[in-house]
Amino acid sequence: MYRFIRSNLILDLVSRSAKSSEKKFVRNYATPPKRFYKNTNILRSDKKFEIILDQRKLKTPKGNIFAVESEPLALAIATEWNLQKDKIIQSKMHLEDEKLLELQVNEWDPLIDWFNKRFGVHLKKSSQMDVPPVSDQDKSALSKHLMSYNFAAVNGFVYGVDTLKSVVLTVAATERFITPEKAVLLSRLEEEYQLGHWGRVEWAHDLNQQDLQARLSAVVLFVYFNSQSNNVQSKI
Repeated sequence: MYRFIRSNLILDLVSRSAKSSEKKFVRNYATPPKRFYKNTNILRSDKKFEIILDQRKLKTPKGNIFAVESEPLALAIATEWNLQKDKIIQSKMHLEDEKLLELQVNEWDPLIDWFNKRFGVHLKKSSQMDVPPVSDQDKSALSKHLMSYNFAAVNGFVYGVDTLKSVVLTVAATERFITPEKAVLLSRLEEEYQLGHWGRVEWAHDLNQQDLQARLSAVVLFVYFNSQSNNVQSKI
């Protein structure tokens, strides 16, 4: 029964491997479309924020509703769409500029390369809105690694993934390839980039960042302590 529950936890954990923090958003149009809306706004839906163009919801090239988890990021995106004139010029949207792409490549590529080599998987990078599928073979390889941990440690991994929304970052932190501070920074890379352009509310953004760091640091310690076989004996 224990092994069955742990296996279900791991399958759920592995299914989260392709996360938004591992995507590079670059939207391209052959011919700039005309602006078809007058006003922009944002709408909170569940725990995410959607972009509203008049009465229409902004969608991805595949027709899915575009949504982000950060309200400041949603406001920044809505502002960019509102600043468009007669035509929608994607190159004038700072969220999609070359500097952000370069930052993503410099920060994320070494991490993904390490992850692929460390676990013998083939996670692919994307320059589009959609995420490349994770093969069953790669899922199996990651599941095998996680099955080497006990039930408590796997629960720690789940908590870490829920915190960062990324299996790659959580595993990299517990493997001590990157620090918890670095993992949190990478999980917020696009948001931090935009805050550099639009400004930040110090107490709010800093508090959120420190909270994530504290949560992930606890995960790293929790997984580590539950992975040690040595017993500590107190002396009286």
